[in-house]
Amino acid sequence: MGGFVTTNMELIDISWVGGIVAVLAAVLALINYGLERVARSSTSKEENGQHGQYEGRL
Repeated sequence: MGGFVTTNMELIDISWVGGIVAVLAAVLALINYGLERVARSSTSKEENGQHGQYEGRL
């Protein structure tokens, strides 16, 4: 990607493209974290047989 930017744009544009890629990577990491958390939560409920039941103590 850096080679494409230096060929088709100016050298200073590498920093902007790198920043955009870093922000995109952070957003994708947060989405991945949220999806894994939901999947882990539903898996643990199914293993315990408590799907849809109250999990706390009174």
